[in-house]
Amino acid sequence: GSSMLVEWDSHLSSILNSVSVHLFALEAIFIALMNAEQENNDSNNNDEAGESDGSISTKSQNQQRNPCWGISVNFWYRVGDLCFLIGTMMDVSLSYFYVYETAILPHSYAAVVAAGFWWLCAMIYFSLTIQSYCSSRNSNDEDRNVEGETNHAQSKKDHPSLEYIRTWNEEDEKNSILL
Repeated sequence: GSSMLVEWDSHLSSILNSVSVHLFALEAIFIALMNAEQENNDSNNNDEAGESDGSISTKSQNQQRNPCWGISVNFWYRVGDLCFLIGTMMDVSLSYFYVYETAILPHSYAAVVAAGFWWLCAMIYFSLTIQSYCSSRNSNDEDRNVEGETNHAQSKKDHPSLEYIRTWNEEDEKNSILL
C-alpha cells in the first residue's frame, strides 16, 4: 500500500513502508526463535530416546531420503529463513534513512542488495514447495504401485467423473446411430 502513495506523499509512503518492514522483522525473529526451539527440542528428544549414538530421527531420515539438490531440505529452509532475516533487517535499517529523508545513493545500493535477499528467499521457498509437491506425488504413485495395478485400474474405472464421461460417450454413440 505504501508504494501507491509515493506520488501523492512520499514521506507518508516511507513511514508506512517502515511500519511494514518492522512487522516483517517481527515475523523473521519469530521464525528464527521457533527454529532454535525446534532444534533444541529435537536434540533433547534424540538424547532421551538414546539416539545420541549417531542414529537419525524419522524426520531427518525423511529429509535425507528426499534431498533437494543433494542437500537436506531442512538446510534449504534454514538458508531461506536466513535470507529473509537478512533482507528484512537491512530494510528495517534503511527505512530510518527514508523516514528521516537522509538517504543517499549508497543506501539505494543497499536496498537493491536487501531486495536480492528477499528474492533469493522467495526462490528457495518456491523451489522447496515444488520439490515437496513432486516428492509427495511420487510417494503417492509408489503407494498405488504397491497396492497393485488392478486396484489402481479399478479405482480409475470407478471414478465418478469418468463414469459421467462414459455415459456421455454412450449417449453420443446412440445419437450418432440414429442420424
